[in-house]
Amino acid sequence: MYRSIYQLLAVIFSGFLVSCASLQPKPYELFGGAEKVALVVDYFIVEIGHDQEIFPFFADTNVDRFSEKMIEQICVELEGPCAYTGDTMSRAHAGMKISAAQFNRVVELLINAMERADVDTRAQNILLSRLAPMRQEIMSTRPPVYIEPEVL
Repeated sequence: MYRSIYQLLAVIFSGFLVSCASLQPKPYELFGGAEKVALVVDYFIVEIGHDQEIFPFFADTNVDRFSEKMIEQICVELEGPCAYTGDTMSRAHAGMKISAAQFNRVVELLINAMERADVDTRAQNILLSRLAPMRQEIMSTRPPVYIEPEVL
């Protein structure tokens, strides 16, 4: 069956690695689940409200909808039990002309919110790394493209 002790050890070691990987909490659990995500979003909204440079981007925002969609988005990014039902990032930020410095400031505000909510640093880094690819969509100055739906 096994040709050498090395093959047997390789099989045992592989099984050990698989079992250790399954013991790792999912990012959503590591972050703290639904309650922690909601708390972070609440703190994030407070951070935005106190930032004179960033608040104008949110001045006309429906705070309840923003909170709901932000919770969904974080949940999805952390592999939680949810679906994102909001607009694409390019549609939500169309025409806002967000600079790199402004984008980075919003990231700082999110980090502040996560720190205030006592989110584990590893969980913070996981979320930030998963949100980072949205940077170009958010900073895009092009208006969204409207595609006429087909009439059947």
